[in-house]
Amino acid sequence: GQVPDLVSPFDGVFCPSQLDASGRFKYQSADRVLAFDRDVGKWCLGSSCSKITNQASPLEVPGADFDVVNVSDFDGEFLAAGVPNEAGAKPLSVEDALMLKPPRRPQQPWMPELEEFKAEQPKYASECLNYENLWKEVSETFTNEEDEEVMTISKLEAEPATKEATIPDYHPCEVAKNAGGIFGPYGGGDGSTAPENMMYSDWNDCMQGDIERDLASATAGYHGALSGFIMDMVEEGLGA
Repeated sequence: GQVPDLVSPFDGVFCPSQLDASGRFKYQSADRVLAFDRDVGKWCLGSSCSKITNQASPLEVPGADFDVVNVSDFDGEFLAAGVPNEAGAKPLSVEDALMLKPPRRPQQPWMPELEEFKAEQPKYASECLNYENLWKEVSETFTNEEDEEVMTISKLEAEPATKEATIPDYHPCEVAKNAGGIFGPYGGGDGSTAPENMMYSDWNDCMQGDIERDLASATAGYHGALSGFIMDMVEEGLGA
């Protein structure tokens, strides 16, 4: 059946039912009438009307919310467009069909040649490789085609374009390279000298040490000022 939400309120088959006073047909559907309203000069279907017109037929009336078209009787011969019947051809019997040889299996396609891809170690900027033994080499463990565990060790190489190149002072590798000093006890250190090309963890400890030293210095200054204030109060009280 039809889905009501997909059907327009104007859809339907309208048949001529009678002539009006102007000689035009009125068209009747199951519950609606399409007729010419002489008072306004419009073709109307319910409350929906066309523009003013003098057409004798509602076909293609202008300005209407609906379209009126002729309906054909669909009288015709509809034949399948398959394989034409050959003269003298007889349909196969079940016995003849069972005697037919099965179709030959098509030849299996050739196995395509697969390309091989090997992983390559990326190139790093030269200034980022000289950090003690951290970036000297990289090890990788994987399982090969024989299900054997294999470990490979690759040496990292610098990008040729970065060798002897000047980098900005704010580059993190340059900052760590030029940093140095002593991890003093006032900053929570052990008194050792910072290594060349400090690690980022050492650089972080160094900055934290600066904070600790500033705090210790401020604490010492506070106690010194407090001691001086107390001494001044004592001297004034003794009349010295």
